[in-house]
Order: sequence, then C-alpha cells, then structure tokens
Amino acid sequence: MTIKGEEIDLTGITRNDGTPTLTSITKAKREIGRQLQNKVYADPDSKEHGQSYLIYDDVEWLKKKAVTDVVKPPTNPGTYSGTSHNALEVHKAAVLAWKRYREAQSATKTMIMYAFKPHHFLELEDDNGDVIGFTAIELFNHLMDTYVQPEDVADQITALHKDLEQKYDPTEDPQVYYKAVQDAWPALISLNEIIDGETYRHS
Repeated sequence: MTIKGEEIDLTGITRNDGTPTLTSITKAKREIGRQLQNKVYADPDSKEHGQSYLIYDDVEWLKKKAVTDVVKPPTNPGTYSGTSHNALEVHKAAVLAWKRYREAQSATKTMIMYAFKPHHFLELEDDNGDVIGFTAIELFNHLMDTYVQPEDVADQITALHKDLEQKYDPTEDPQVYYKAVQDAWPALISLNEIIDGETYRHS
C-alpha cells in the first residue's frame, strides 16, 4: 500500500498563513512524516517508518529508530525489453515500485503545498505557474534555504527551552503545560537533526 492523493488527511496538517519559520517547517515535516509513516513501503530499510523517508535527507534518516541504511528510491524501469518470464516479472515489480513512489511523492507534495502558501514556492514555478519536477526533500530544502537563516536556529532553540521551563501556574489548566511540552520537545529534536545535517550549509 502506498499513500495516494485521495488518502491524504489534511486535517492533521497545520496551515501556515505567515512567512515560513524554522518552527513551522519542522512542524510540517513532523505532521507529514506521521502520515507517511503509516504507509507500507516494500524496502526493508524503511523499517517501521513507512514512506516517511521521502521527506528526510540521509543525515536525518539515519537518526531514525532502528534505521541502519538509507532507502534508495526506485527509478523508472522504462519499456520492457527482456525475453524471459523471470525478466518480465522483475520488470513488472519495478514498474509497480516506480508507480507507488511517484504516487507517494505527489501526495507528499500536496501536503507540503497545503501547509504553506503557493507564493512561498514562486521561484520553483515553471512558465505555466506550476511547481513540477521537485521531490519532497527539495521542497523542504527550498523553504529552509529561502526563509531560515543560521542565526534563527539559536533563537528558536532558546524560545523552545523557555516553553519547556515555564513556571507552573495553579490557575492554569494542566493540559496547557502538557501541550507545550508535546510541541516543544519534538521540535527540539527536529532542530537538532537540522543543525547536524542541513542548516549550517548556509554558513
């Protein structure tokens, strides 16, 4: 099973009306990753992470639980040119893998474009105003390259630590604090992955 357009649950993805930030980008990646994680992918290297490999670069991916190797996306097998039954079956499997990969990339792109406004991708549009030919990782990298500066990382980490360290107010609903931790902790983990992997290519 692979994720398709009709299977996308956009209600689980936050829409960002403002300028993309480090927080909103990492949050979108987490939310989209949850959907992709539940989709089966034939490659055993994906472990229990399903198709979420589509949104992570190699550095981020190799930090995932139980992951020991990168997942190599399938390529277009082209027209069948074999002469044996076995070669035909191999080609059919390759065609199916390619089809599933393209469906998953298309669905993931839909989720990214939902999370952020179309004008945030203007530089990637072709002459017809379409964003075509980019992988999910390339779209996320575009947002990082365009809207996030290295100094933003330190500021964001400081802000998230403040969220985690806020003092308890007995008049406040405890769920407020649970929500703050629930949001801040995964964001800090994501930021650490970005720092180790992609962000400092800007510096």
